[in-house]
Amino acid sequence: MHKHILITGLSGTGKTHLYKFFKEKGKNSYDADEALGRWVDKKTGKPKTPTKKEEEQARGIDWGWDGRKLNRILKQNNEVYLFGGLSEHTTQFVRLFDKIYYLYAGKELILQRLRSKDRNNDFGRHPEQRRLIISWIKYAAERAKREGFEFIDAALSPQQIFNIICKTGKRKRKLTK
Repeated sequence: MHKHILITGLSGTGKTHLYKFFKEKGKNSYDADEALGRWVDKKTGKPKTPTKKEEEQARGIDWGWDGRKLNRILKQNNEVYLFGGLSEHTTQFVRLFDKIYYLYAGKELILQRLRSKDRNNDFGRHPEQRRLIISWIKYAAERAKREGFEFIDAALSPQQIFNIICKTGKRKRKLTK
């Protein structure tokens, strides 16, 4: 029986940090940015190397996943925990997962994490990128709810989130908005 789990959320919700935590706990985990990520042209959906300005403003490009690599990872592994953000060019892969968790965080927590010196990637460091991420909070949460993703409060500790996803601890608390 396969156990293919996607943990998603906006930039700043802790996906990369959780990926490392799950890896340390011995789970077969992948950071989608490292394993699958690539910039794609929004119009064509084809891989593209963006200019510095395009990347800073996130205009005309989108972050996507290499579908062939994802299929290979899923076929070769009965248990996979993939940590990655969803975009227009990654939602096509949602159907490949048995369960999807959405890390929800409010504006203040996301901004705090995006400004952190310990941040694992550069997306969100530029003010224009932060404005875009914050503008996506409501839309992304509504979309995740519509798609039936299970919400997890991103402010919980990595151990608490691990327990929820791996069903090793107490059941998750209802997120109140």
